[in-house]
Amino acid sequence: PPLDLSAEEALAILTASGGHQRLILDALRLRAKGRPLPECIRRLEHSSQIEAQFSAIAQDPGQRRDLKDWLARSDLGAFRTWIGNPLLRRLYWLNLLRAEGPAGQERLVWRCPAVVRAGLRVLS
Repeated sequence: PPLDLSAEEALAILTASGGHQRLILDALRLRAKGRPLPECIRRLEHSSQIEAQFSAIAQDPGQRRDLKDWLARSDLGAFRTWIGNPLLRRLYWLNLLRAEGPAGQERLVWRCPAVVRAGLRVLS
């Protein structure tokens, strides 16, 4: 739906979502329904798509354990063109992780705090 966002509102949504396309769309849909911006940002962690992705991973006990450990960390290691760990690679291709830092020195980090909170909620 049509939505007239200020530059500050657009930046707040982009920052809170970490640039995750689905989270951006979720926030914009809520905003278009007249929800206040802080509520739109708070509700990002309740994205059904993000929860479903974490739920699928959490079905495997080994992956669940690794996921729990990683959700407690902000830095998940060096980013390489080919991510050696299959679960980290999967999280990256699910758009739950991103590379951050100067070229050639990028680190794998969680896409945004909302993704971490969604993962922790699914695991609890």
